[in-house]
Amino acid sequence: MIDLSRHSGLLIDDIAEMRSAARIQLADCGLERCDEARNIKEAIEKLSASRYDLIICDYNLGQGADGQQLLELVRRRKILPLTTVFLMITGETSYEQVSTAAEYTPDDYLIKPFTSKILQTRLERIIDKKQALRPVYAHLGERGDRQKALAECDLMLAQPSRYALDLLRIKGELLLETQRDDEALALYQEVLDQRATPWASVGLARALSARGDDADARAHLGKALEAYPNYLAAYDSLARLLEKDDRAAAQAVVEQALKVAPSTQRQRQLGALALDNQDFQRAEEAFRRAVEKDRTGFFKSHDDYSGLAKSRVAQGKVKEALIAVKEMSQHFSRSPELAVHQAAAESISTPSRATRKRHRRP
Repeated sequence: MIDLSRHSGLLIDDIAEMRSAARIQLADCGLERCDEARNIKEAIEKLSASRYDLIICDYNLGQGADGQQLLELVRRRKILPLTTVFLMITGETSYEQVSTAAEYTPDDYLIKPFTSKILQTRLERIIDKKQALRPVYAHLGERGDRQKALAECDLMLAQPSRYALDLLRIKGELLLETQRDDEALALYQEVLDQRATPWASVGLARALSARGDDADARAHLGKALEAYPNYLAAYDSLARLLEKDDRAAAQAVVEQALKVAPSTQRQRQLGALALDNQDFQRAEEAFRRAVEKDRTGFFKSHDDYSGLAKSRVAQGKVKEALIAVKEMSQHFSRSPELAVHQAAAESISTPSRATRKRHRRP
């Protein structure tokens, strides 16, 4: 049994009553050192200031945001150490589909209601895995040594381990990062020879692409999506490949991914592709959804408003385009970056003097 009293935690939930109930259950498990956050803003502040052993996060965080978005945000910003446990709490039985499809997945999740005993068992199981993989994690991250991480993977794989698949997955990523593409290809093929695994299927396609075999990579990803139609990593990899020479097909793939799981980042990607493809109505819809979904502001981007303005101008909606420029200034604090984006968007949205004179002529 793992002594949770030696660990620190962060509980994230927007409802005070739910936080209180969860705190009682965590205390029953032995976790007493536990900070709280009511929303994404507070969670980011606390994660940026302190390091926690455990993150217990509710899926529904209000204001158009959810725990999955938070997880993706902290992973991309690299403020969540690999050694930190991230447990998602949800009342939605459909979360399993979201979790397994997402690019960044929590270490585990629990469907409400659950007992303190179930919570403790789940936390102990995840902590055991994190501790087992700690020698590899020690060499990962921005300042990590990929060669040492690979050597550690090989050392651990030489011994019987219940986490052998996790080690193989990490090793495959490391081989691709270090451009050892032939070794990565062999690893993923070996895994697939033993069992059908979605991450290995996508990894194999990435290795093929890295070797310059884009046609084979596309074909393999197509088969992977037939077998795993909800696996978002396959859509993302296929879209990146298609963007090279068939952006219309790439747009269609992103559309399909959004049907599997809505995502601000993919709405943004869809908007950019639709703009390039001169599908201005679809671009406007995508950028509008990107700016409207999140009311917390953490997932918004200047590019969303710029893209919205461009797509509206292309359709002759100049007034609506200027509204998008105005909304940009309302949602972002003054900064040189904001000024640059505003000027660019305004130059697109505001007709030139010559254009205005032509429109006045009878």
